Amino acid sequence: MKRTLLRQMLEQFGVQDVAMCLYPVTPFDDPDPRPLFFYHMEKAGGIAVHSCIETAFAMARALTGRSHSYLRFHADDDLTATDLADYYGRRLDACAFVGKVGLQTFGMHENFSQSWRLMTVLRDPFDRLTSHYFYLLRRGLRPGPASEADFIDYVSDWRNRCYHLRMLCRGTDADRSLESIRDEALETLDTFDFVGTLDQLEGMLLNVWSVYGLFPVLTQKIHANPHKTNQFEHLRDDIYELNRLDKELVDSIAANPRAPVIATPEKNSNLNLAPYIGIIVDHQGEASFSGESKAIPTDAFFQRLHQQPSSLNAFLS
Repeated sequence: MKRTLLRQMLEQFGVQDVAMCLYPVTPFDDPDPRPLFFYHMEKAGGIAVHSCIETAFAMARALTGRSHSYLRFHADDDLTATDLADYYGRRLDACAFVGKVGLQTFGMHENFSQSWRLMTVLRDPFDRLTSHYFYLLRRGLRPGPASEADFIDYVSDWRNRCYHLRMLCRGTDADRSLESIRDEALETLDTFDFVGTLDQLEGMLLNVWSVYGLFPVLTQKIHANPHKTNQFEHLRDDIYELNRLDKELVDSIAANPRAPVIATPEKNSNLNLAPYIGIIVDHQGEASFSGESKAIPTDAFFQRLHQQPSSLNAFLS
C-alpha cells in the first residue's frame, strides 16, 4: 500500500474498505509511447488488473470519445484462425492474454502488428499453486475431493513446476531442464516494462496509471473468501523446494519491481484528479466474487466523502 494523498483522504474520512487507489500519481512524459500488453499468470491478481483497466478504458471511451480499445483472451479459448486474424489486425490500446503451459505462453504479443510495453504479475509459488488447485476443484476441472495426495499429484505435474518460469518461455516440455527454462525466462523478463508481485499490486498499477494517465479507479477489498484454506500449509517448505527457481525469481522481483517510472506519493497537498472517478465494489457475502463498477463525477465523489461513509458501497447509491 502506498500512502498517496487520495488514500490518506479516504482514510481520514473513514472509508475502511479500499483495496487499491489508482490514479496518475507521478506524471510521466513517455519518450516511447506504446500500448500495454499484459501477460496474465493464472491466480496472480490478473482479474483485478483486468477489472481496473477495463473500468478505466470504459470511462475514457464514454467521457473523451476516443477509442481506448482493449482486448482480453485466453490461450484455450475456442478461437478460429479467422478470429485470431481479426484480433491480430486490430489497433489496440491494451491487451491481456491468459496463457497456458503446454499450449501458448510467452510470444503472443508478437502476432500483433504493433509494439508494446509488456507487463506481468508474479505470486508466491505456494500461494499461487494452492489457490489454483482449489479453483480447479470449484470449477469441476479437477475431480477432487481435496486431499494431500491429490494436491501433491497436482503440484508434481511438470506443467505446474516452476510455473512462472515456464510461462515466460516460448515453450517447454517435461524433459527440458529447469536451469534452461530459468535462463530463457530471465532473458524474456529483460524485455518487460512492468514486472511486480501480487503483494505489490497497487504500487505496480500506480506505475501503470502514471505512465498512461488513466482515469482514477478505486477498488474495494473482497469482503469474504470462503475458498481460502490452510489445509496444505504444512507443505509450504516442500513446495518451495520443488519450485526453488521459481521462488528465487519471485523473491528477486519482489525486491526490485520494474517500471518506466516508480510512482511516488505526493509531497504536498495538491491533489490533481480527472473529472471522473471509477469505483469497483464487491457484492458482500456472495460465494464467489461478483463486482460492480460505476463512474462518478469527482466533485460528487468529494461531496459524498465529506459525509464520512465507511464503505465504497456508499458512493454507488
